[in-house]
Amino acid sequence: MYKRLYLSNNFKSQRIIVACLIAYAGLFRSLELLNIRVSDIVCSDTHVSIFIENSKTDQYRDGAWSVIAKSGTELRPVENLTKLID
Repeated sequence: MYKRLYLSNNFKSQRIIVACLIAYAGLFRSLELLNIRVSDIVCSDTHVSIFIENSKTDQYRDGAWSVIAKSGTELRPVENLTKLID
């Protein structure tokens, strides 16, 4: 999917690919993924932290942070996310 759909100057294709990569890497449910805002994302040199405000498994409704580390794989979810945000 990445090799077939990724176009460097096409925002729509980048958004779809980043959503799939982040959902897979962060183990997010669809509702959690849809509720992520740019203000919930904190980028670092080695990882990205994403704050999940509401979750089905959060009994106390405190929210939780999901940390996704940078990887050396071809897909690179963190690098694709930072490229999309920039």
